[in-house]
Amino acid sequence: MIGLFDSAWLKWGWAVVHAQALNSEAVAYMEDFKARQPFVARTEYNAKCHCVVLRIDSVEQAPPRLGLRVGDVANNFRASLDHLAWALVKRGSKWPIDPKREGNVYFPVAFSRDDFAKKIRSQLPGLLASDRAIIRRYQPYVHGQRKMPLHCLTPLPRLTADDKHRAIRTVLVLPRGGALRHGEGVDCTITRIPTKARGVIFDAGAELQRIYVRKTGPNPDVYMEATLTTNPTLDGRVALQEWLTQTINHIGGLLREFAWPPDELKTIPFPPGTQEDLSLEGIVPT
Repeated sequence: MIGLFDSAWLKWGWAVVHAQALNSEAVAYMEDFKARQPFVARTEYNAKCHCVVLRIDSVEQAPPRLGLRVGDVANNFRASLDHLAWALVKRGSKWPIDPKREGNVYFPVAFSRDDFAKKIRSQLPGLLASDRAIIRRYQPYVHGQRKMPLHCLTPLPRLTADDKHRAIRTVLVLPRGGALRHGEGVDCTITRIPTKARGVIFDAGAELQRIYVRKTGPNPDVYMEATLTTNPTLDGRVALQEWLTQTINHIGGLLREFAWPPDELKTIPFPPGTQEDLSLEGIVPT
């Protein structure tokens, strides 16, 4: 007999398969970026700040297949949540609901208490009070306004909407380490070299590093060359791989609140080694 929450679990498992494929693509891309350094940088003198700035002039964009895989992952996670929402409505106090309302049943992703209350009324009619308390604990807003942008569910509605109705998601690149080599100052004397580079999205015009100087001639300049390692990111805040891990754990932990995973989950073709990692014994909400 098919359990009430089985389809939500199976959609979660399918999302994990896509997440593993996306992670493999992301690792390969990072290794390729490190080997090729596919960007061109230039220096320019900033008279106001008395520094020479190393700035990106052009950069090769991440391959579209990463964005395609992000869409696959996001839509399957979204489906898992919406299948959960449907199961909760089916066991709620207003089932069977008016057929006209069936199309409004979605899992709420709320960014304030009022937003949560409004979405519960419209998207989860008849939701049991005990189920409401569980759903609330997994909302982005309960972690506070400062942490809410970092919550794994925060980008999900936009990711799925953009993938289905707008365009393939562009995966951004965020430097995570590297080395800077520089020469002697030309028409200037170096006064200070910051020890930390700037955390910026890799895009034309972005500043990578600056060296402070004292001008001694008409055209101050310092030769700079950066060798960088990168992390793919969805929004410049959270690394893509971190988001994948958090979302797997968060939604898996949520589903565990309602039902143990069905045996059919074992039939999903997880990549080698994945099923051991997804034994679910350690899955906890983020």
